[in-house]
Amino acid sequence: MADTKRVKKVYLKGYAKNQTLLYNDRLVKALSVAQEVVSKKRERMLDVGCGDGSFTELLGKSIQIKKMYGIDIAPDAVRKAKTRGIEAKLLDTDLHRFPFPSAHFDFIYCGNLVELVADADHLLMEINRVLKKDGVVIMTFPNIASWLSRIALLFGFLPYYSRISTQYDLGKMFVKTTKGQSTGFIRLFNISSFTELAKLYGLKVEKTYGVREQALPMPLQIIDKLFSRRPQLAFKIICVLTKA
Repeated sequence: MADTKRVKKVYLKGYAKNQTLLYNDRLVKALSVAQEVVSKKRERMLDVGCGDGSFTELLGKSIQIKKMYGIDIAPDAVRKAKTRGIEAKLLDTDLHRFPFPSAHFDFIYCGNLVELVADADHLLMEINRVLKKDGVVIMTFPNIASWLSRIALLFGFLPYYSRISTQYDLGKMFVKTTKGQSTGFIRLFNISSFTELAKLYGLKVEKTYGVREQALPMPLQIIDKLFSRRPQLAFKIICVLTKA
């Protein structure tokens, strides 16, 4: 388990510069899912952990959202998001309620954040509070139970994405020990654990999608592409949620 203070410190310096990630498989798939499940011409959307707002802008325009809002912990990210026409606000989701009234948003996107916060319960509670009765949520997160993590555990290695050191990434099958490449995650979910936690806070998982891991070596990428068709075995998960 990572130290949340360390995660936040690293993010404040190198927040999610989404402009450089727009062709990342996770974001491309999330965009496709939003176009599938979110009806057009909704009034307001919120991006929780919006980074510089470039993906927020792309996502909002693709589903014809009238007003885009964002939350982020990094001041520089919030400033850049505002230049894109996003009503971005500076906020640490571990410490404060979202600065919006209840039942305010038609659509909420929260991409790869739930695994990085200290208080996932508070995050889900606030998402449910500000979501309209007929609203839709899309959340993404790494999957601790991916197909290769399951095999790794059988052979005595750590699951992928897990970290036992704040200075080194080690103990992974097919991966050399490296220093300082990641802060690690505060917690890791599989689909069943995320579904159960979300349900406790009034959110129902309606659909799940798998996303492949682009960093794998080529032979494994071919296998991973096949396994990613089953979300339970994919490296990354996209969940569509509604109010329970």
